[in-house]
Amino acid sequence: MKKTICALLCAALILALCAPALADDAALRDAVASGKKLVLTKVELPVPEGTPDGVPVSLSPDGQTVLWRSFDALYLLRDGQAVRVTAAPKRHARDPYGRLEAELRALSTAPGFPDREGVSWSPDGRYLLLTCRYLSYQLMPPLDLIAVDAQTGEACLLKAFDAAQRGSADFDVKLRNPGFGFVLEACFDSSGQYVYMIARINSFSDQDFGFFRYGLTSRVTELLMGGIGVRGNGRSIHEAGDGSWLLMLATDNSGSRDMRDLFVRFRPEGEGSWIASFLGGGGSGVAQKVERCFPSRIVQTLRTDYSAASEYGLVISGGTSAASSAQLMQSAADALVKNPVYPALFTRTRLSRITPAGIERGRYWELTGDPEDPASMTLTEVDPELLGIMIRYCGNELMTEEERALLGDLSMALMREPPVTVSCVCMSPGGHYALLSARTYRGDSALFWLVDVETMTLTPVEAPEGMKSDYFGTPIGGDYRPGMEWNRDDTLLILSGRVGVYRIGVEE
Repeated sequence: MKKTICALLCAALILALCAPALADDAALRDAVASGKKLVLTKVELPVPEGTPDGVPVSLSPDGQTVLWRSFDALYLLRDGQAVRVTAAPKRHARDPYGRLEAELRALSTAPGFPDREGVSWSPDGRYLLLTCRYLSYQLMPPLDLIAVDAQTGEACLLKAFDAAQRGSADFDVKLRNPGFGFVLEACFDSSGQYVYMIARINSFSDQDFGFFRYGLTSRVTELLMGGIGVRGNGRSIHEAGDGSWLLMLATDNSGSRDMRDLFVRFRPEGEGSWIASFLGGGGSGVAQKVERCFPSRIVQTLRTDYSAASEYGLVISGGTSAASSAQLMQSAADALVKNPVYPALFTRTRLSRITPAGIERGRYWELTGDPEDPASMTLTEVDPELLGIMIRYCGNELMTEEERALLGDLSMALMREPPVTVSCVCMSPGGHYALLSARTYRGDSALFWLVDVETMTLTPVEAPEGMKSDYFGTPIGGDYRPGMEWNRDDTLLILSGRVGVYRIGVEE
């Protein structure tokens, strides 16, 4: 009789202010090498009293505090004690414009919180930042820089802006107010001394978004990079192991036909002196940018996760909107008459990879095989020659009859047999592996694999009976937009109808 051993695959880490290196994933490596069966095992968390409808949405780095949300409030559960998150308008920057209560209420009740960027904790687990890209970008309301004390549950403003409110007759005038601003995304750095954020702050620029640094001790805000284009999908800020920052941006904010996703590395070169460099380039001060090969209207970055420990990461790309499909169909009308090319060929979800050397711009992997037999599934790299043809097609460039026929045949094959769709990915604590989820066109079973990010090989991970497939990490998965998160104590938060807590174990 088989016995399931729900063993921790890496020891839980209690992080100090200056966090040590993460676990090295040695137990995962041993389990994969020995050919043992990997299984997801449900972990039961205590529920804060009085919140039967609550779900866990984030776990602190030290594994001691869980952020819960109910339909109208946020709670922190630590040492068996539940504390409701409440406004503390007299702390830090105070509340000069009287907006903290309204912002906290919006975050507590919005179905989109946490947004796809998740929740950022200080390295010691004492504080967390509350952001929500959707609310702030739509100005419902525009959000200040909000932090919560995990011990007391007090929410305060680190930085406050004189933000305009919708419904005002002079809204456009207020929008140009020199004191106006809002934060889209923010995170603590590994030292716990700074908060890095993407924001619009009129005192620096009244038209553009920028990448900023806020000193928690000095209370000084610095503009690090201005005039950046922001994307609507996924987390945008990742700290690398060497102290530089990876930014997932867009080439502009105008929504132009040729706008593309942009990958940027930003490296500090001493206090107050910064040099912009880009993935794949050096820190010479010359802006070297890595753009996605396809226009964003056709292929978008849907989800990115990155590990500072290993300097590896995975990027899910694909197309999600009917608008992008329509634009694609119009891109080469003459070719469509002879050889119909359907959007699925381009908008199919694929993986690309970040390595210690940078983003692999021209490499994509697809899930192939029989989903009825997860062990048969592999990650297959897309032929570079085919990618070149697809890129030229999107640019309405001259193509041969053979090339158009190839795209048409591949499109028809996808229409007859829709491929398995990659839905979410999250990196392991040590960064050598990632958990990959997928769904099929017809089935509702949850499909999971462990990805070795160096070799891009798969190991099936069996899901508990009854666990359903979900639209992890997509706008449709709005109940928990991060989709999946792999915490440093090796627990996983996964949306499957409802957010659950899991661990990966081995079956012997």
